[in-house]
Amino acid sequence: MKRVQQGFTLIELMIVVAIVGILAAIALPAYQDYIARSKMSEVMAALGAAKTSVSEFAGTNNRLPTTTDEAGISAPAATAKYISGLSWANNRVQAVVKAGGVVAALDNAVLYMTPVMDAATNQVTWNCGTTAAATSYKYLPSNCRNGS
Repeated sequence: MKRVQQGFTLIELMIVVAIVGILAAIALPAYQDYIARSKMSEVMAALGAAKTSVSEFAGTNNRLPTTTDEAGISAPAATAKYISGLSWANNRVQAVVKAGGVVAALDNAVLYMTPVMDAATNQVTWNCGTTAAATSYKYLPSNCRNGS
């Protein structure tokens, strides 16, 4: 008589569990980094809005602004989860990452966009930088991964 297999052996089940465990061990850290980078999009969006205001001011007045009010930059909304401050200082737009918001490595780090104005055309190009430690660069957009 032929014997019909009734189920999986213990070894087969253990192999499946081991494979799932290995995949989870690889996927979870990558997913956590992805979540942190997506949270940084709020900070970059705030910087983008401020960049537009500064570029419009520079195009109209043929110079860069001298104050936050002149630059047309407003404070972040009270509902902002990941940004605690936005200003024009040191001839650059600065955004401060809220403590406890994204990841501990970026608490109170400053992301900044520095304008470079072409005197002939009044066009503004932007350079991005940060005061964050090099170990936290993986959470930032690729064009902001340089020190201050």
